[in-house]
Amino acid sequence: RKWAAPGPADVQLPPTAFREAEEPVCRSAQPRVLRLLNCPAQGSSAPTAQCSKQLAAYTGFRYCIATETFDSSLFLALQSLGVGSGSKVLSNAPPGSTAVSAVHHVEGEFVCVDSTCDLTIDVNDLRLKADASGATVLILSHVCGHIADMEQAQELARSEAAVIAKMAGYYHKQWQHECIPDPRSLPAEHHDECLDFSMQMMNITAVILQPQVSNLERRVRAANSLHERLRT
Repeated sequence: RKWAAPGPADVQLPPTAFREAEEPVCRSAQPRVLRLLNCPAQGSSAPTAQCSKQLAAYTGFRYCIATETFDSSLFLALQSLGVGSGSKVLSNAPPGSTAVSAVHHVEGEFVCVDSTCDLTIDVNDLRLKADASGATVLILSHVCGHIADMEQAQELARSEAAVIAKMAGYYHKQWQHECIPDPRSLPAEHHDECLDFSMQMMNITAVILQPQVSNLERRVRAANSLHERLRT
């Protein structure tokens, strides 16, 4: 079963649905924004560093790099995987502008993989496209929250010697904190390869996001509840 555009029988959301789903900046963050404007912070006490540590603790990862945009995080992930000019990168349909833009920024070539009518990646087409293109990197997109069978996708990636793109980051002394790996831990031959792409999340963005980290579980429950209502 292949992906197809929604038909007339599909659920239609009102034009204001996405605007109504947005929430204003958390009240607890508003005074912190004003304090930051009057007294900028840097280093391990900066909001960006603190937000990175919060997210690392929430996800259970040792390292976490907060970037300003999703495009930036994908670009850095592709860079760290060695994707460059002419490299082919797989991703499932319908292709979002974020994935396409990230591949374009590293001068790679986007290879579109079919999705099923459930909007999850078609693993059979993935196998065909991986063999035909020789691509070794897959950007796996969960379209509109439709989660693919990750075990099946990862098993196929292993069999095809492909890597599923994950988030990656860079090092800059100004932003050093415990959630960024010390460059001295890198192999000696890579010490001169720590480039600064200037994609670190801005402090003002981090200040707004910090209170939301503690509310992630509530937002997940609300999103799941809405999803179930739409399904029924």
